[in-house]
Amino acid sequence: MPGFTDTSKYDNLTQVIKLKHETECYGLPYGVFGLVCWGLTLISIILTYVNIPLISPWRWGKKYKRQKPAMLFISAVTTIGPVIYTGIACRADWMSILMAIGQLTPWSLKIANDGYVIKVDDGLEGTYRAFGFTMTILLYIVGWLGLEMAFVDPKTNSVVVIVTMIGLVICLLCYTYYWALMHKCLHTCCSIVIFYILMTSQIVGSHIILALLNKNWSGIAPDGAGQASAIIFFIGKRLLFLDLDFN
Repeated sequence: MPGFTDTSKYDNLTQVIKLKHETECYGLPYGVFGLVCWGLTLISIILTYVNIPLISPWRWGKKYKRQKPAMLFISAVTTIGPVIYTGIACRADWMSILMAIGQLTPWSLKIANDGYVIKVDDGLEGTYRAFGFTMTILLYIVGWLGLEMAFVDPKTNSVVVIVTMIGLVICLLCYTYYWALMHKCLHTCCSIVIFYILMTSQIVGSHIILALLNKNWSGIAPDGAGQASAIIFFIGKRLLFLDLDFN
């Protein structure tokens, strides 16, 4: 129509620019860097079942042990700390905050994994499994919500869409967990690997989405503080599998 201007494409462009500006505060690995971090964690979990910890060669061939309290504290701080930094830096952007929290899923899954791979019965196996899997499911849902926010237009009434997606995700989680319990295979390497891939699918998605929004496939933050935070997080994820017990 004469005099009519279609502003929808400009609105979409504005939304993309706004998202790009907000995601620049993200202080965790994404893109190729994030995918490498994800893959190394997967390999580390697999190797614990054959007693070949990736970064603890002095423990190769020996029975797997849980981390000592001091090392557990250090690895937790270096993993959770960058997530807290990202939450503060991106305090106006819930999408980035939820995605960052979702990146803690491998940390909680590692705790659950310790409850199954340990050979010594010290009475803590059940606690590790219950806490680890509960946190894994919760963190997965949070991370998935963050990923969904990248696709939902905040100008529309998207409550129904979000609630529906949450319901579908929860159903998938419940079915997967129930199937594994009934087949008594949660303690096997194969089932843990499958569970890891399912529970961290939102992390892979967030790595790709953030790389597209920032047009930065390297996944390294543009500012110094963001770079330091991402590197610390990467190191923290490796420290989760470091055992300083030389005996």
